[in-house]
Amino acid sequence: MTYMIKMPASVIASLIAATSLAYAAPADSLARRAHETRPGVPPNVSCIVQGNPSEFPHDIAITNRGPGMIANGVTIHWSIDDKSGDMTLASPLVAGKGFYVRGVLPEGAQAGTPCLASLQ
Repeated sequence: MTYMIKMPASVIASLIAATSLAYAAPADSLARRAHETRPGVPPNVSCIVQGNPSEFPHDIAITNRGPGMIANGVTIHWSIDDKSGDMTLASPLVAGKGFYVRGVLPEGAQAGTPCLASLQ
């Protein structure tokens, strides 16, 4: 048995418009959310000896391991053995991305050695 439901054209138009907005909103908010820090979830950075020369590099790599962006102007403190330093972000650091701090280990260190990093 088939039933027909009669709806005014304005109701149908409203349903179509609402459905279109519902499909458009997630993509926009996902793109926006990828560049924002998530409230309640602390940022997390990691540090590892990596760079040149490849076996005993003079560099360290710092990576944003948190779920959101770390804003520019934030200072990251790093330390390995008796060496330490601070880096202030000149631009935002997106989740999963990182940067090298070049030449901070003049004697070099074993590649892959972890170092400590924290937000100040």
